[in-house]
Amino acid sequence: MKRRTGSGVMALAMALCLCGGALAAEQGSGDEKSGVLLKEEVVVASPVIEGNQVSRYGGVKTVVGQEQIHDLNAQDVTNALRTTPGVTISRYNVIGSFGGGEGGAVFIRGMGSGRPGGEIKTTIDGVNLGNPVFNHGLMDLMPIDPAGQIEVIKGVQPTEQGSGFGGVNIVPKRMAEDGYQTKVGSSYGSFNTFTETVEHGGKEGALDYYLGQGYRHSDGHRAKSYGFLNDVYGNIGYELNKNWQVRAFALGSDNKAADPGPDVNPNPRNELYRTTNSLGTITLSNAFDKANGEIKLYLSHIEAKWQDQSGNTKNTTMRGDNMGIKAKEAFTLWDGGEILTGLDFDRATGRSNVNYDNGATPTDFANKYTTISPRMAVSQLFGDKNGLYVIPSTGVRYFDNSIFGSEWAPHAGLVAGYKDTEAHFSVARGVNYPGLEVLAQGRNGSELKPEIMHHMEVGLAQTFTKELKADVTFFQEHGDNRYVRSGFGGVWQNTGHYEMQGVEGNINWAPTSTLSLYTGFTWLSHSPQNLPYAPDWTASAGGNWMFLKDFKLSVDAQYVDSMYALTTTRASLSPTNSLKVVQYFLLNAKLAWLFDAKALGAKSGELFIAGDNLTDSNYCTRPDYPMPGIGATVGMNLTF
Repeated sequence: MKRRTGSGVMALAMALCLCGGALAAEQGSGDEKSGVLLKEEVVVASPVIEGNQVSRYGGVKTVVGQEQIHDLNAQDVTNALRTTPGVTISRYNVIGSFGGGEGGAVFIRGMGSGRPGGEIKTTIDGVNLGNPVFNHGLMDLMPIDPAGQIEVIKGVQPTEQGSGFGGVNIVPKRMAEDGYQTKVGSSYGSFNTFTETVEHGGKEGALDYYLGQGYRHSDGHRAKSYGFLNDVYGNIGYELNKNWQVRAFALGSDNKAADPGPDVNPNPRNELYRTTNSLGTITLSNAFDKANGEIKLYLSHIEAKWQDQSGNTKNTTMRGDNMGIKAKEAFTLWDGGEILTGLDFDRATGRSNVNYDNGATPTDFANKYTTISPRMAVSQLFGDKNGLYVIPSTGVRYFDNSIFGSEWAPHAGLVAGYKDTEAHFSVARGVNYPGLEVLAQGRNGSELKPEIMHHMEVGLAQTFTKELKADVTFFQEHGDNRYVRSGFGGVWQNTGHYEMQGVEGNINWAPTSTLSLYTGFTWLSHSPQNLPYAPDWTASAGGNWMFLKDFKLSVDAQYVDSMYALTTTRASLSPTNSLKVVQYFLLNAKLAWLFDAKALGAKSGELFIAGDNLTDSNYCTRPDYPMPGIGATVGMNLTF
């Protein structure tokens, strides 16, 4: 495959020159009026507007804010995370994710590639959404429209999530201030790509609500690469009194993505992946001087249809239902101390139907399991956060699965700092349970033990000034009990292990009130060497610049090293992976004009033009599946 690395380096140099010129202009003008138009988060550069958050238990998550999603012109979660440190993505199409593997997935620090099953969990409002039978995430079931924030949970964190070694969680939008607001937007771009969104929110007294819908469609950049995303959502909350609040969230989506197949020896079939889901949660939360927490009830239904498959299999239909209760409460009974308690009850039901081209008898499967996981942790602050402080912590989560038995997940952490310097350290034992996939395929699946991950990380963050911040984290993972089988109908067994270590860092610099810059990197080393979607190096950079009072330029770039591709199959006792994709560089930009839209009956408006892959790089995330070259989008957003 041809690589345009020279043009990529040139484009990056041009971007840096542009940022340097902008800085010089800002320092020389003396005009600060343009800065007061923006809230602080608007001028913080991509990709980590909210930055890395370290909990008092030593866990780290990166938060991607709503403003960044907008600046990136991201149409789905994978695109919104494309420049987040430690994250690698895969995809086939402009719009839509085909399945849960190479056609659309998120990998965190090299983990998440096992199929069927997956180590990275995908959740909305803390509720798991994934393939009901194959037990891995389906990114199209996580629409971008309801996202107020996207949380990337890095490494094993028993206080944050249950089974799994990391995760991506969408925090739904809500109205935080009194008043009413309506937003409408639409765009059109290359490959006949069309988007439209409508959302409305309000808050008055004790009641707040947020409603919305979105639709996206694209013909795709080559034959059979079309797709669409369609979603509707609502979030309603009511304050019962000063201590108690009840909230209901609902989501429905209907999506389709085609498999374009390799450009060499094209697939004669018309493979489609169709997904629908419905999700509802009800949360009762409390906030007292000495305690705060919530109880969440949830129910979801998921359907995935893999149609016109290659080989003898014609269609596979999978349906799943998830229901449960998630409760947590934090007690601050003495000065500086916290006792964190919780209990999760999760019940999963899955069923599938497979029919065949040769007229063979269809294969049906149905099963279910329940997981109960109580947890408790204790932390204590010594000192003063404005000076010298230390926060040691320890805790444990217990898992009891109705099929795969019980396991413990202990953890310990230490957060220490002095004024503008903070260090964190954590160790944890993670548990990742098999799903219904081991009962649907192969033999002796019910005798498996869960996969185990021994996690350690240490990090340092420094705030040099209010304009300049940096952090770096070293992490190490040791995985055991990976479950595999010998062939499609083989015996499942726990065997083998893998190791991973790496360094992750980023710098945020806002030299003026109207300019912010960002750069980040991740280095990975792993064994075995052919783990997929675990490149040795990834790097990203970005900037947001407000100029001429009403114009905003957002630029982001990323470099991804060569890497093995194709998700790791569990259908072999000694899985091999010899296919790689070459390194690539991508440059994207968005230029927006923010204008007074009173003439249109609106409060404010935005006209924008966005460019993707401006260096026209030839790249792919699966061998022989070329991704789009240079593309453009024009659009308008109005706020009423």
